[in-house]
Amino acid sequence: MHRFWRRCAAALLLTLTVLAGMLAGATPSTADRRSCPTGQVWRDARSGGDHTCVDPRTLGRRMTGFDPGRHGFRFSNDFQSKPLFDFRFGGLCGGMSYLSLDHFHTGRRIPQQQTLPATGSPLHQSIYGRQVTSIADNLDKWGELTFNPFGWRNREFFTWGLQGFGGGRLQELREAIDAGTPMPLGLFKPDANVWGPHHQVVAVGYELGRYTGDLRSHQQDLKIFVYDPNFPGRTLTLVPHPDRNVFSYLEEPHKTWRTYFVDHRYQPRTPPAFPDPATPAPGQVTELVLHIGTGGDDLRGGNDNVNATIHVAGRPPQHALNLNNSARWIDHYQQTVRIRLDQPVPRLPHHRRAADHHLRRRPRWRQLERQPPDHRHRPRAHPLPRPGQSPGPLHRRQPHLHRSHQLIPQKEGGTAPSGPPKGSPRRIGPERAGRRSSGVSPGERAKTTGTNTAGPRRVKCLAGRRRGRPDTPHPPRAPHS
Repeated sequence: MHRFWRRCAAALLLTLTVLAGMLAGATPSTADRRSCPTGQVWRDARSGGDHTCVDPRTLGRRMTGFDPGRHGFRFSNDFQSKPLFDFRFGGLCGGMSYLSLDHFHTGRRIPQQQTLPATGSPLHQSIYGRQVTSIADNLDKWGELTFNPFGWRNREFFTWGLQGFGGGRLQELREAIDAGTPMPLGLFKPDANVWGPHHQVVAVGYELGRYTGDLRSHQQDLKIFVYDPNFPGRTLTLVPHPDRNVFSYLEEPHKTWRTYFVDHRYQPRTPPAFPDPATPAPGQVTELVLHIGTGGDDLRGGNDNVNATIHVAGRPPQHALNLNNSARWIDHYQQTVRIRLDQPVPRLPHHRRAADHHLRRRPRWRQLERQPPDHRHRPRAHPLPRPGQSPGPLHRRQPHLHRSHQLIPQKEGGTAPSGPPKGSPRRIGPERAGRRSSGVSPGERAKTTGTNTAGPRRVKCLAGRRRGRPDTPHPPRAPHS
């Protein structure tokens, strides 16, 4: 019952949010036109900027100082969480966008780690907190875009992102970029689903091409350059598709959105100082990276935590307590924890590591001992040299043995056996040998080899006999070079 009422409260809150968005959302007006003649735009879109009308192609690419490779995070947005009713949500794109802008505006260096921070770590807590802020401050924006019955407002929502006058999205974006300020963008999925997955990125520049923002021709020339937390270290290009009423990435065409809005409610905050990963030293191990996976049962946190003990030969053990910081780790998810060693440990040379790995492999003779008895002493067939091929050392040493007996191990002080070991499968029987030898009957073969035909069905291998050929000695071979 409690879960039912909680879901009812969530549905009511969502309905109120949608209504508030419909009432408070400012739909761009198409009546207010810009003062430039057709085919021209202001040189500077800011209210107090240079309003000289110029050809949009002369503006070129307008970029801010935000560089995704330098000011963006090094890891991808692969977070997963269950904040409400055990529904699994993926990604903290808004928190990563906000926190990266916080570091940019305050001049602080962004964390340099390349692994996803574990749930409960200081970096994860900061990203999660900024994620909540980015959603809560724009509930009316998200709610406004969800009201689209039967897709009737698809074209309207799409043109909001192309309108460069009268308070349109493109005008807001141009004003911020021309002022040198990167801005967060909210990207809305084409299906108008309340739960998305919608997205949040950082706009770092734009290029108009031949488009003037008048909702007429050359709309496909517009390019918006963004930092996407899902693609670290890259500057992606958001372009419109008027034939489908969607925006997509030029580099990732399968990523599509109905429209975007500019988040003017972002306020920079001073981020905490996060420790950088341990500096690698030549020939030394200074840090351990643990990948811990949860199964079907989650880690509750609180008093149910993860501890680690590191043992190094000749040193006291190092204890790392409460790796999850008393936070809950959801089920079926992998957490990455970095542990800095108290003292660096010498790294083994490459050849030592390779030799150690080779020694850990189980030798073949041990593998043979674990097989059934009939396979333990089965010899491996060694092919005879082809015609014209020089004989190998094995054939020169044992030319009188059949090829199936040439790899049988010899006991110390003994001689090579004259037949297969006891218990091994027969290579060929009398009747089968008779059918394969060119007209030689089993009786004649038994006389030749001295084997009693009435005895056990075991024959000796003829000297020089080859499968499917008469009992003739091997042809003369060329001397080995």
